[in-house]
Amino acid sequence: MSQWHFRQPNGKDFRVNIWDFGGQEIYHQTHQFFLSKRSLYTLVADTRKENTDFYWWLKVVELLSDKSPVLIIKNEKQDRQCEVNEGQLRGEFSNLEKILATNLDSLDKLNKRLSDRRYQIECENSYDMVDVRRLIDDVMFQPAITDGEINPIVTPLQSELEQEKNKLLTHRLADSKEIFISYAWGGESEQFVNKLDETLQAKGITIIRDKRDLPYKGQIKAFMERIGRGKCAIAVISDKYLKSPNCMFELLQIAKNGELSKRIFPIVLADAQIYKPAARLQYIKYWEEEIKEFDEGMKGVSAANLKGFREEIDQYTEIRSRIAELTNLLKDMNTLTPDIHSDSDFEELLNAIAVRLDE
Repeated sequence: MSQWHFRQPNGKDFRVNIWDFGGQEIYHQTHQFFLSKRSLYTLVADTRKENTDFYWWLKVVELLSDKSPVLIIKNEKQDRQCEVNEGQLRGEFSNLEKILATNLDSLDKLNKRLSDRRYQIECENSYDMVDVRRLIDDVMFQPAITDGEINPIVTPLQSELEQEKNKLLTHRLADSKEIFISYAWGGESEQFVNKLDETLQAKGITIIRDKRDLPYKGQIKAFMERIGRGKCAIAVISDKYLKSPNCMFELLQIAKNGELSKRIFPIVLADAQIYKPAARLQYIKYWEEEIKEFDEGMKGVSAANLKGFREEIDQYTEIRSRIAELTNLLKDMNTLTPDIHSDSDFEELLNAIAVRLDE
């Protein structure tokens, strides 16, 4: 399965999920598991073989997909025409939309570009650059077990598709230097991050993490600003995170660099109280108390000795002023639970990051 994304004339984005079914007889029994309503079917006939049973294929679509529309594509290679009795087929099948002729021989060049990861191709008609990369996302598999019985047809097919999907996803993420993680040290938060880190490394994916990538004597603030500029930032949100000056500085940096909702990939732990207004107010009160304590301490020190402290109190003030906005944005996202992420080996997270990296 692959996906095709394009923009309609009205400006709205549109996504097409494209399924490629094997035409060989050995695969015919599997088609019943995938043909569905509200689909468009394309029957490609090759002139080299001249043995396409149009009636059989059109009848299968008619019976299993409630007469979804069908296009017949005649692949006329080497100037050999493909003869189709259009009048007879239209008389029998009202869902036959069009019969088109083309030459797909040029696909060999396209496949070579894809294998070489050269995804941008110029359209010969419009001269626009088109992204033709194949994605294997949002695949809806049939159950491998039905009524307690293992389905001997679906099970190996599902396994093969899953393996190909995982290979492609790993390939897209393994070489990235743009996946950062922001979290609070210690406790449940760090335990969760360790599990996430180990799972991703087992898949060949390395995230940029302070305990590994910030060297001895490295500049902490510069590293946190680097997280803020990253294309993708996983944020493990906990109660400790929302009360940490460093963690909140990282969150503020991500927000300041724009497209926060696209660049942040939050996972909210159970102790982060962001889903009830009264609970979120407690974080504002917490930072107000921190600022008050800071102010009181500064009163007993002369201005000449406060170099460096003013910057920190300004940071605390900014956190207090923006924490309501940021927690409101986080609570409005469907971040899934930590257990869902762990049980799926973080598949949804990785898929979302892959989409962002492809932009």
